[in-house]
Amino acid sequence: MPLMMVAFFPIEFVIVPDTTYILIGEQNHYRRIFTDGRDWPKEIEPTYQGYSIGRWIDEDGDGRYDVLEVENARPLQGPRSYDATGLPLHFDNQSIFKERMYRDSRTRPFFMTKSP
Repeated sequence: MPLMMVAFFPIEFVIVPDTTYILIGEQNHYRRIFTDGRDWPKEIEPTYQGYSIGRWIDEDGDGRYDVLEVENARPLQGPRSYDATGLPLHFDNQSIFKERMYRDSRTRPFFMTKSP
């Protein structure tokens, strides 16, 4: 997960049908995760955040999405470390990171439901 996602800043998820945006407070940054089922583009402009494609998953079958599964990948602008632990990017800047973000049922729920 990129350093910008460390939760010492407020973050807000904005969910629209084809994209999930994560707004990162105090830094005025955002992260865009395409959730429209697209394939990886043949050419991607290198960025510090990478390019993210994800999908929402209803793990417990209740008709509400619980998990956002994301692949964040190539090409990343570097050389640099990916997060606060100092995890380095691969020398060719083609690193691939897979993430699973879970909804915490103790907090305000997502209101995104599956289409019939």
